[in-house]
Formats: sequence, structure tokens, C-alpha cells
Amino acid sequence: MQQGLLSSKSSRFYDNVHGRQPKAGSGLAAQICVPMMCCGAIQDFCASTLMLIDLMWVPDTLLVICSAIFSVLLFDLELNDYAANLSWTAVSFMLMFPLQNAIRSAYARRESAAIALSQFRALLVNIFVANARWDWPSNVGFDGRSETTKKKGTPLSVEHTNQVHALMLQLCDVLQDLLLVPRTGKARHEFITRGRREKEQIEAAERKGRRHVLKLMFRFYGASEDLKSAGMPAGEASRLNHFILQLHEKFESLWNYKTYRTPISLRAMMRILVQLLPFFYGPYWVHIAQGDNKHLTTQGTVFAIFFSSSVSLITICMLVLELQIENPYLDGGRDCVRVREEIELIREALQEALNDMNSTWHERLDIDWHQAASSRERPHKERLPPLGARQTKRPV
Repeated sequence: MQQGLLSSKSSRFYDNVHGRQPKAGSGLAAQICVPMMCCGAIQDFCASTLMLIDLMWVPDTLLVICSAIFSVLLFDLELNDYAANLSWTAVSFMLMFPLQNAIRSAYARRESAAIALSQFRALLVNIFVANARWDWPSNVGFDGRSETTKKKGTPLSVEHTNQVHALMLQLCDVLQDLLLVPRTGKARHEFITRGRREKEQIEAAERKGRRHVLKLMFRFYGASEDLKSAGMPAGEASRLNHFILQLHEKFESLWNYKTYRTPISLRAMMRILVQLLPFFYGPYWVHIAQGDNKHLTTQGTVFAIFFSSSVSLITICMLVLELQIENPYLDGGRDCVRVREEIELIREALQEALNDMNSTWHERLDIDWHQAASSRERPHKERLPPLGARQTKRPV
């Protein structure tokens, strides 16, 4: 039984696609070993616990735990006459509803930013293919691209494709550095002196990266002019220039998602309200600690502290989640756009296009997993002969 990257000791915990589920996995899917339902549920639960701890591992958690405990002790020991069964409707309107909308808006921006980056990649790769493979009629045939003598114009340089490839790789490097620059929009950037200096440095780095990206993209028009000078028809050159225009539009979309974010005042309000909320619900903690007999007990106080801390921790986790996805290009963000991987996909696509230049469009592509699948077929499996070799029996 094939185990892929897994050792034989872990085979009993995993479903082998080739052995146990031959119909569900084929081709690329046959190379993956997936956990069984019970084992997968245990792993997901443990991973979810670690993820929750990671969300709470921020300085705000210590502050909110102190507020939750101190508010219960304050009202239970000093203000226990103010017991009331308060409604949680106010929390929904003051905190949870704005927080939910902020998270939804941040995720929507993340999706739009990912789409803009994928469209930028598609346009960049197609511009490279156009510069590398598009051809046009010459004086004697349809090889104007490789024609060395021109009655009018300049022959295309043999290094044109490599030069465009190098230019695009440099663009990828600069774009990656630009997207990974930290973002402004934090409260300290508006009211704290050091925060203002940090904001100025971030904006200066963003503008510097933007200038270099635009300068590199504008050079694509020069490559298009070289193709026109070598004889490319005006219609094809116009289409290529339109691709460059669309590439610039997608970059401007990336710039907007990079520099703009949800309202800073809303985030500041939620951050302060999370810390003050336990004190607003002090009478409710007294009501929980006293219970139905209206008598304050140690067990009731401990439960009130536990309940207050749980509510505060859940709220702070949602707040931290919203702050993490505010910047869709945050380096290392779990739910953010994986900028380094996306830019690396651009480099790989450009290299694949460069390596495949000498292949014809009808040439068969050898796919390794198809060859592996065919080698595992049963030897006694009946195969039909070629269509021309089949003999049909006529009814007597």
C-alpha cells in the first residue's frame, strides 16, 4: 500500500487513496494521503485550540483579563447591592454588530485584493507570451519575427525575449517589496509623535516602491515599439498595448487595497470598549454570583469571574482577527493574501513560458502522474483493439 510522504507507522491512521478509495482518487489526487474521519477530527480540534491560543497571545488579552477579574471583584465585594439581570442587547449593538461588520468588510477586501493580484499575474504572463511568441508575415513567409533584414524598420533583437523576461522578474521583486511594506491607519499614527514618524517612513517607502513599479511597467511600451519596428502589424501592437494598460489598472487596484482600509475610528472605539465592557456589566456579575437565593458565595464569585473572562476573551479574539486581516498583504498573516507565494507563482509561470517557447502547440505533453497511473493498471484488464483492426460479424 502506497503511503506517499507518510511513514508506514502512520498508515493505520490514514486512508490510502490507491488502496481504500480507488474511485475517489486519480491522477494528482492519488498522490495524497488523507486522514480518516476520526483522526482528522482530533487533529483539527487540536489545531483549532492552538489557533485560538495564538489569537489570544497579544498584550490586549492581559488587559482585558485584568478588567474582567477586577470588575467582578469590585461589584461583588464593594457594590453588591447593585445586582441586576441585564440584557445583552446593548453589547450586540455597541460591540458585536460593528465588529462583525468590520470583519466582513475586511474579508471582502482580502478577496478583492487576491483577485486583483491574480489578474495582474494573468496579464503579466500574457504580455510576456506576446513578446516571446507572437509572429507576423515577412518578405518571404510568416517569420517576420526572426527576419534579419528589413526594407523598413529594424530587425528584432535576438535577446528581446530574455530582456523582457528579466524586466518582468525585476518587476516581480519590486512589487513584492512594495506589497510587504507595513501599513498605516493605526491610532498611534495619528496622535503619537513616534507614530507620526513611523507613518511618514511607511508612506515614503510606499511612494518609492510605487515609482519603481510604474517605471518598470512603462518600459513594456518600449518593448512593444520594438516589435512594431520589426514589422508587427498595428492591430496586434494595439492589442498588446491594451494588455499593458489593463496591467496598469490592476496595479492601481493593488495600490488602493494596500493604502486604504476600514475606518480607524471604528477600530479605536472597539478596542477601548472591549476593555470597559466588564465594568458596564458589573451588576450582572453580582446577579450571577448571588444566584437564585440572593446570597453571595465564593463559588458564585468564581463562576462570575470565569464567565466574565470568557466573554472578554471571545471578544478580544474577534477583535484581533479583524486587526490581522485589515492589511490584506500582511506578511505571514494566516488569512491574508500570501504575497510571497503569489509572486513566486508569477516567476514560475514566466519561466514555464520561457522554457516552452520552442515547443509546438500540438506537441503532446508528458504528464508524470498519468504515466504512473497507467503503469499501475491491472495487466489482465481487457483492452479493445484499434478501430481499424476490429472485425464486425454480420448476422446470418
